[in-house]
Amino acid sequence: MYRRRTNPILILITIFFTFFIVIFLLIPSGSNHAEKTVHSFYQYEQEGNFSSSWQLLHPTIQERFPISSYIQDRAHVFMGHFGTDSFEYTLENPNKVSNFQMNDEKTIDGYSIKVHQYYDSKYGQLTLTQNVIVSKVEKEWLIFWE
Repeated sequence: MYRRRTNPILILITIFFTFFIVIFLLIPSGSNHAEKTVHSFYQYEQEGNFSSSWQLLHPTIQERFPISSYIQDRAHVFMGHFGTDSFEYTLENPNKVSNFQMNDEKTIDGYSIKVHQYYDSKYGQLTLTQNVIVSKVEKEWLIFWE
């Protein structure tokens, strides 16, 4: 009876590729984290939960819009002026950005994501398009507006 020999190199290569594929699938990339952050932000906004969406803003944006002003402005503009209580949105694919100029002093690295918001308002159907930058600050992914 003939017995087939297994090639140890082939076994090692198979184990290596299997390990690599499992690691690749289990560890989300930066662009996945960025996209999840943007989805969370706009889901909070859809719900009118502006205090939670504010928490996902970059500290520079939080300084520009204190939480009480942010909550009041968002509700006033979108719900008051547009006459709508919700919207739909879509995201384009994230694009990596390096050295994005935040202000006169600071640059950030992260991902740019174009967001399209669709409102069925008292003025008809409106589409609002905005680029957001998502960067990692310490251990959190946060949103910065261009």
